[in-house]
Amino acid sequence: MKKEGWQFASHSWGHINMTTASVDDIKKDTALWQKEVQPIVGKTPVLIFPFGADIGSFTNYTNDNAKYTYLKSSGFSIFDNVDASKTSWGQLTNNYYRNARINVDGIRLHETMTGENTVLNDFFNTKGFLSS
Repeated sequence: MKKEGWQFASHSWGHINMTTASVDDIKKDTALWQKEVQPIVGKTPVLIFPFGADIGSFTNYTNDNAKYTYLKSSGFSIFDNVDASKTSWGQLTNNYYRNARINVDGIRLHETMTGENTVLNDFFNTKGFLSS
């Protein structure tokens, strides 16, 4: 796949919730990623947070955030959470890029079809999906 131009991202080693995980848990998980996965897929600057669980609020990361400083020191500089509050958003600084992705799954489709959340309407018509 790499020969065909595919690029890989980390989704952590153990699919841990980085919002609730301690810094020590993140360090253990990242060490396992570096030992067992990185040799296969190569280094990556991209971390896609499991569950979309970010390591900070909507404000910029700072060096006061121990999770951020550790992950940054481990080579990550692109961070992707899940946020369906709007179509898209991102933060570009000299140290990292952070953006939100929208989970396109059954829950989000249901919320869109019922009008609870309409963020997917900018991408496709959910009315064509069958509901049970």
